Amino acid sequence: MDWEGLHDFALKQSLVGVIFRGVCRAGEVGARPPRQLMMRWLAESEQIRKRNARTNEAAVRLTERLQSEGFRSCILKGQGNALMYPDAGMRTPGDIDIWVEGSRKDILSFVRKYVPDAHLQYHHVDFPVFRDVPVEVHFMPSFFHNPLYNHRLQEYYRKEAAAQFANWTELPDGVGRVCVPTERMNRIFQMTHIMHHLVDEGVGLRQLMDYYYLLTKSTNTDYEEEKRIVSHLGMTRFAGGLMYALGELLGLPRERMSVAPDKRMGQLIIDEVLAGGNFGQYDERKPKTKGKAGVVMRMGRRICRMGSLLSGEMLFIPAFLLWHQGWKLANK
Repeated sequence: MDWEGLHDFALKQSLVGVIFRGVCRAGEVGARPPRQLMMRWLAESEQIRKRNARTNEAAVRLTERLQSEGFRSCILKGQGNALMYPDAGMRTPGDIDIWVEGSRKDILSFVRKYVPDAHLQYHHVDFPVFRDVPVEVHFMPSFFHNPLYNHRLQEYYRKEAAAQFANWTELPDGVGRVCVPTERMNRIFQMTHIMHHLVDEGVGLRQLMDYYYLLTKSTNTDYEEEKRIVSHLGMTRFAGGLMYALGELLGLPRERMSVAPDKRMGQLIIDEVLAGGNFGQYDERKPKTKGKAGVVMRMGRRICRMGSLLSGEMLFIPAFLLWHQGWKLANK
């Protein structure tokens, strides 16, 4: 890539601030982009830093509001992940995903007290209480389309929940405290998150980089219990592919890999990450058809492309989508 190509790649992968940090380090040995591009990149990186500060503030305010109404909560991914980076301000922030303790009925009642027409999905509900920071209130951290593995996953979350809602951490600049997942659960949760997005719409390098930092910052390197959980959730092959992709793309050392790398699965992940960009937004293979027909065509192509390696999850998507339509109508 030339410098413009690298900047375009950074935009598509939501890694503008991260790659700019590397560009600045390269500049120390004389390899620097043209001045105009450098200044534009600098401005974009400063905007990311400001957005992080605003998102941190919103996460603390949201946590405090929930707490005042009797709900314990835990910030998933996002601002918790940023704390693991060399500089928490360089990671591009997205929305706030907050897992709230309680029944779906009670959480939904709380949300609709403020947002009566809040958009409901199976595992979360939109909660647009900030003008500039989207919020998703989660009933569960993540889910599978496969009903057996989804049941096992939700059982796992129920067992781990209490520790997550008590794992307080300070956000940067003294803005306040929030709860984030424990290292133990975070490794499982973020693996399921990456797998879900891979099969559903696409996953980008930012999500893999989050997991890279999670693994390299981990204090526990006894992986036997993790292997057992991963196997129980039907993710052993995907986990091997993820380790391979992290090794090839980001240089994850073998001793930090919780399972043996799987080259075939890993190459599929690499191909999808590079073709689709952040959450598959730049995937030129997507059908142009809009509406429900477009969704059906997109999922059909993804099932054909990945079904042989992820059949335990991919083949249940059509049935889940049909069920989900009925479930949404019943829970309006």
